[in-house]
This record gives sequence, C-alpha cells and structure tokens, in this order.
Amino acid sequence: MNIKSPIINIDNENPFLNCKLSRQKNANIICKLIENHPSGFVLALNNKWGTGKTTFVQMLQRQLELNAFATIYFNAWEQDNETNPLNVFVGEFTELLGKGKEKKLDKLIKNASLIAKKTIPAILKGVSSKFVGDKAIEEVIDAFAKGATDVFKKDVDAYLERKKAIGTFKNELTLFVNELTPGKSLVIFIDELDRCRPDYSVQLLEQIKHIFTIQNIIFVLSIDKNQLSNAIKGYYGSDLIDTEDYLKRFIDFEYSLPEPEFKVYYRFLLGHYKIYDIVSQKGFHFPDETHNELDQMIEVLMYNHKGKITLRQQEKFFTHLAISLSLLEPNRQTNIHFFTLLVFLKFFNSPFFIGLRDRTIFFESYPEHFLREFNHEVRNKYKRHLSILEFTLGIAYHKYTMSGNTDKLFTHDEKSDKKKFVFNSKIGEISESYRWEYFKNYYDKPINDLRQIFEIIEMADVFD
Repeated sequence: MNIKSPIINIDNENPFLNCKLSRQKNANIICKLIENHPSGFVLALNNKWGTGKTTFVQMLQRQLELNAFATIYFNAWEQDNETNPLNVFVGEFTELLGKGKEKKLDKLIKNASLIAKKTIPAILKGVSSKFVGDKAIEEVIDAFAKGATDVFKKDVDAYLERKKAIGTFKNELTLFVNELTPGKSLVIFIDELDRCRPDYSVQLLEQIKHIFTIQNIIFVLSIDKNQLSNAIKGYYGSDLIDTEDYLKRFIDFEYSLPEPEFKVYYRFLLGHYKIYDIVSQKGFHFPDETHNELDQMIEVLMYNHKGKITLRQQEKFFTHLAISLSLLEPNRQTNIHFFTLLVFLKFFNSPFFIGLRDRTIFFESYPEHFLREFNHEVRNKYKRHLSILEFTLGIAYHKYTMSGNTDKLFTHDEKSDKKKFVFNSKIGEISESYRWEYFKNYYDKPINDLRQIFEIIEMADVFD
C-alpha cells in the first residue's frame, strides 16, 4: 500500500514527460512570453495553494534551461528567516556562477551591502551615556536636539550613499546578466511568496521593483493572490488597502493555470495509492463489481466538487481512503458506496459527517442533508446511482439511530399481514421491490454497521 503523496519525477530531457495534468501547453505559452519580451518583466503565476504550482514551476524552469536560459529558483517561504531578501538574491547569483568565479561579483556584493546598510538611531543611548544622575531638564532637551540633528544628518548621508549604490548595483547587475546569458534573459522563479512573513513578502516585492528592474531579468512569482493580499493587509495593518491596485505596481502580467479535466488527477491517484489492489487483496466479494462501484462513487464526488477541492486535498482524501480500506477485515463485502462517501465527508463536509457519527441528525431530516451535499446537475447526471446511495445509506443510518424500530421505513397491516415501504429516495423514486431487496441486503448485515465504519474511518486519523 502506498500512503505517501506522489512525487512527480522531472525528466531532465523532457520535463513534462511525467506531468499528469497536461500542462506542457501552458508552459509553452509562458516560454513564448519570456522569449518575446527580453526587456524584462514580472509575471505572477496565480493559483490557490495545493494546485500543483511548485511542480509546474520546476518543470518550466528545466524547459527554459534546455532552451539556453539561465534560471534561479528559490522558495521564499524557506528563506524568510533572512532579515533581507537581497542577501538571498546575491547568494543565488554566487551559486549560479559556481566556485572560483565569486570575484566577478565583488562590486555587486559591495554595493548590495551599501543598499542593505541602515543607520541605527541612537539618541537615547547617547543621552543616557552622557548624563548620569540628576540633570536639568533643559540640558536633556538640548542633548536630544543635538542628537536628533546628528542622526538626521547621518540618515541623509546614508540615503545618498544607498541611492548611489542602487545605481551602481543595477549597472553591475546588467553587466553580470549580459555576461552570464548573452542575448537571453535571466529568469528568476520565486515560489510560495504568499506564505512568507508579511514584512518579508512586502520587502521582497519592493526590492524587485526598485533594485532588480533592469534589462534581461524576468521574475516569475508563484503566488495565491488572495493569501498574498492578506499578508499585505497584515503588514500595513489595514483591511481597507486596495491590494489589487497595490500589486499592479509590481506585477506586469498575471497567468493562472487552468483547472485540469476533473477525471485526470483522481484516476492517477487511484493508481498511485493502489486503491483497487487493496480491494482485491482484502478479498472483497466480487472485486470487479466493487472496482466499478468505487470508480463510479469517486467520479460522482469529484464531478460534484470539481474546481472546489485542490489537488493536494484530493491527495489527502485518497491517502485516508487507502488507509481506511486497509483496516477493513478480510473477506468483508462492504457497501463501498457509502464507505467512500463517509471518508469524503470527513474532509469536505465535517458537519454532515459529525452529525451522522454522533446521531445528532434526525432520521427524518437525513434526506435533506443528503440533498444539500449534491448539486442539481450531479443529481440529474447520476440520478440512479445517487438514489440508491441515498436509500442504502439511509437504511444503515436508520438502524444506527433507531435501534431496530422500523416504523419509519415501512408500515405493517396486521389484518392482511402486508408490509409497505414508506421510506424512499428524494432524488429518484425506487420501486418497492428493489427497496425490499436493498433492505434485506443492507439492514441486517453487520458488515454495513455504521458504528464499525465510523470507527475504522477515524482509526485512520492517527496517520495524518
């Protein structure tokens, strides 16, 4: 059984060979943009967390290297323990050159140190060292005034020094890039900027804008713009700041990777986590039938939630499903439909899951909760499947909550000794003969005892 998230191997000669999301075409678009705008720009790759940006960026980086572009990649989140992003940039330039060539960066490093240097105000320190004991208040005020003047003059001198250093730094950086990659841009990838400390994120953006805006440097920022906007608001201490307008100062182009076709990734994950192998090894009755049922249930769930759950969330779900299935007893013919649904609800609709587990949802209101879980399009597209699922899970839940009292399921006419089912699916009517068949198959079999299923699903939590 495989319970680790998939790590996509990036082929050195064909970077997108193992891409499961068919994103080669998206990389080609960005490569064309880079080739056609050598004057330099900042591109934001904007997608939610967990949508595969990091893997895409690393594949894109290798594709550019194969086309003779010099590239730098660093994860800003891993580096935000640094006090100044400039240190990271210069360090990456040094690594790019390789050992023995550091002297080529001497002037660049010297001016970078001048840019990073700040005058530390020391008025209070100066006053406290000069005056000990009781002093006339006039003398203290005079000292503050003189100290403030001295510090202000130092600040002005430092500002002029940094201004000159920035100009020299840009010139040296231009020479460095032209020598490093003649006729091509240097492409710098900055990943997970939105996860950094707010002050570090803003400082990095400011340095890109004011220090690195030169010919032949292109930045690709991998971000979730909503999260980055929250960081900016946190830094400035205001929810009123127009972050959209603010970010336009720094970002020239924005590109979002389109959502993959909903079947592509979950089918890959079914194979990666060996879900069907687990089903077969457990000796479930009719494994082929079980495979088909499982495949259809997952298709319904993914179609119902397409565009709403990230690739990383899908990975977490399949990890938990694989572990939960492995904890089932061998040779146990479980209703794979509602077993899979309950695992899914645990992650993506915990109030519904907890309500079922704790029996706080009344049996009479169970169908309403079930209907809310699936949108109208999905109810129509998978009507038969969902009708049976609603009904069979309802039967199991009735037993779980009502302790054998079946009057909510069917009525019994003692005179004629006839029983009539009153419980039915709200999504699509199920004939009474089929309802009796499902009842016999699911109500009295301990393998569909919800108490045990909830225990198994929650036992898998220890692996989170």
